[in-house]
Amino acid sequence: RDVVGTLLVDTLYQGKVVLLVEGPSDKMLLHAFSELLASQKKPCINFERIVLQPAYGAPVCPAVASILKNENVPTVALLDSDSEGERIKQKLLDHGLLEEEDIIMLKQAVNPRSRRETIECLIPKHIIVEAVNEVYHPSSKFEKPEGGWWPMVSQLKAWLRKRNLISDKEDLDKITMANIFKKHFTPQEVFDNDENIQEDFRELHTLVEVLRKKLDDKLSLQDVR
Repeated sequence: RDVVGTLLVDTLYQGKVVLLVEGPSDKMLLHAFSELLASQKKPCINFERIVLQPAYGAPVCPAVASILKNENVPTVALLDSDSEGERIKQKLLDHGLLEEEDIIMLKQAVNPRSRRETIECLIPKHIIVEAVNEVYHPSSKFEKPEGGWWPMVSQLKAWLRKRNLISDKEDLDKITMANIFKKHFTPQEVFDNDENIQEDFRELHTLVEVLRKKLDDKLSLQDVR
């Protein structure tokens, strides 16, 4: 029961539906953006009844989903639209851990024709530039990856490895970067003068809206049982 990094009993008593995400940075960004929407009285994910549960790594998602299924906890999973995310989706389906309708692939939720694979790809580029420079302190400031922005995470890692700022086996420090991203989730940056979502944040807002509607449907099913 400890495989999810927190006691499962906490999950069972904090909400009626679980949103399973790959890692803690996904949880941080979704929660922070939803809190911003709530502060502006916009539709948002209801965290009084939704538990945001990180699996602490995409490969762990099936193990977490298995525990939740055994405990009869309604679950929706959000996965990255990369090769690993697709592999995990297939594993969830093959083992009967989740129905396909309860697995949301990020790119398909935002825009199937986009090149956004991870939640970090939905952050405006100027904020990503700020985070890379603040976290890694390169000798010459980061402006953009040499190979272009997409796929963003692998391009960032390639840029950092070329300068020996991370090792070949090291991942991005997504949690520290997420904390920097969150600082920009303010009404002044996210909304225009008419209280509409600024263009730079629209894809992140679209993702939260897709998740909100799916989770609300799950909650409605719970309420009639």
